[in-house]
Amino acid sequence: MRARYMKTYAAEIDALPEPLRTMTEVWLAIASCPAFGWLPFDYDVELTRAVSVALGPRRSHEFHRQTLLRAFKSPLLKGLVDSVVRVFGLDVGTFLNWVSKGFDLMFQGAGRWKVVERSSVAATLRVTGLPRTAVEDVTWLESLGSALTALFVLAGVDGASTVRDVDIEKGAASFRLRWQDKEGG
Repeated sequence: MRARYMKTYAAEIDALPEPLRTMTEVWLAIASCPAFGWLPFDYDVELTRAVSVALGPRRSHEFHRQTLLRAFKSPLLKGLVDSVVRVFGLDVGTFLNWVSKGFDLMFQGAGRWKVVERSSVAATLRVTGLPRTAVEDVTWLESLGSALTALFVLAGVDGASTVRDVDIEKGAASFRLRWQDKEGG
């Protein structure tokens, strides 16, 4: 995980009413790592589990969506997001083609995304090459699906994301996304 993203994530967790700084090693590692350094992927899984336990499914879903929305404005992702919006407009279908690039900025060697099917109001994304700890953790996968719904907010449409077809041996998972078109259909 890119330390800059983990620092953003940690700040989001610190803003929660429930104290979650129980994983001292993780917090110290995040605080001491340079912004463009890398941290172990498992820290993200650990923090995600802690958020889920503290907030429950519904609040955890909203937390992960809002965290990615704020990350879109962070120095790590702002340039990419602004460029895509400027060139292609506010279109969920177009955003999907850029998910892998954004993921690469946050995660090192931890998965490649591909749009495997897309219509004007639905798509299936597949990520391969995830660490085993990620694909074995339903909570982490669901948080990733929740984060993907930030694309709907960015585009100004209602939508949902669900986890599909997890393959632990291949380090792969598919996500089904459905959204309303701009005319509300």
